[in-house]
Amino acid sequence: MANTSSRSLPEWLSYIEALHPEEIEMGLERIKSVYQRLPQFPDQTQIIMVAGTNGKGSTVRSVEALATATGLSVGAYTSPHIIRYNERVQVNLTPVEDKQLVDAFERVEQARGDTELTYFEFGTLAAFIILAEACVDLAVLEIGLGGRLDAVNIVDPDVAIITSIAMDHESWLGNTREAIGREKAGIIRKNQPVICGDIDPPETVSEACKKASKSYFIGDDFGFERSDENQFHLHWRHKQLTPSATISVDLPVLPQNLLMAIQAMGVLGENISQADIEAALPNMAVAGRQQWLSKQPWVMVDVGHNPQAARALAQRLMDEKKLNGIDRVICILAMLADKQHSNTLAELLPAIDVWVPCDLQAGFRSQTADPLVRVLQEAGAHVDQAHRAPAAAYRSWLPKLGEKDLLVVFGSFFTVADILPQA
Repeated sequence: MANTSSRSLPEWLSYIEALHPEEIEMGLERIKSVYQRLPQFPDQTQIIMVAGTNGKGSTVRSVEALATATGLSVGAYTSPHIIRYNERVQVNLTPVEDKQLVDAFERVEQARGDTELTYFEFGTLAAFIILAEACVDLAVLEIGLGGRLDAVNIVDPDVAIITSIAMDHESWLGNTREAIGREKAGIIRKNQPVICGDIDPPETVSEACKKASKSYFIGDDFGFERSDENQFHLHWRHKQLTPSATISVDLPVLPQNLLMAIQAMGVLGENISQADIEAALPNMAVAGRQQWLSKQPWVMVDVGHNPQAARALAQRLMDEKKLNGIDRVICILAMLADKQHSNTLAELLPAIDVWVPCDLQAGFRSQTADPLVRVLQEAGAHVDQAHRAPAAAYRSWLPKLGEKDLLVVFGSFFTVADILPQA
């Protein structure tokens, strides 16, 4: 085992990235054996675990914000990060310091012995050490990939949340919604409640939810309507919750994700009021997810990378056209090689006027702009000059934006991360 006592955080990240021959190795036996030698979450810490295809990050962030508004201490573990690794581990809405991560990595290294851990497994154990020793009232844990065999699933949640089920990561999770749903539902425990935010969940998810101690479904137990006055009317059924709230249409997260967070807090015994929700709203925005960088000029970034995320972004862009008189939407686009290019872009086509495809560097998942150009041209889209990187496209287009142009950067965490340092 290497001497790692003097490594900086960047050195640690390079070390753990090279530690395992595979980026992903599904299964819990190896990480469980190491976790048994490390600090466990104290009994006082309640755990909410979040799985799904889209909406996980904003649901986690909504729980964090609501917990803070009600006076609870809260820790969160999410992935991936956009700029700094520290984004993955937060205590009371604040990313942890380098030293906390370095200390936790050293302890994982000592505990693992000869056990091989992937980058994500190593980081998950470090996050669990930090959150456990912070003794937070509530820990909100986002599943990285799937659910059943994901490293985060080594602990038992007090409440499980399933956000949505869509096609993504098929090579790992299966090529049907039923198969993917089965993997996501692996976080559900028979003796604990579960909240499902998929309006039409696969049967594998519905059946698993019904076997839990109590299940709550969007459309049955909670939901929302959008009024003509540009407001959302949110409603839910739970003895710990006031029955409804009416919130401005300018929500920082999708209403269904906020609703799952409210329902989860109610299940844990917190009576969330409209005042709590309004106090929490400023802390709910998630970096990189339909995030405005500026409104003069109009620039938005979105890390979405599958058809469902593209559909949500398309609706948001069309709403912006109507609300703000946007004449033209330009999309800087770069996607990973293992994503559904055709199906994803098909969802966005009605909302985009000019496409700017780019190469994307991401290791073995790197992708040139060429296949994106082919898909777009076959669809009859207006394709502008391709660029070697999203950052180059951003530098080229920003000075050319008109007063009623909206520039959106879309396709991957890597895509957004490439342009943010210049924004």
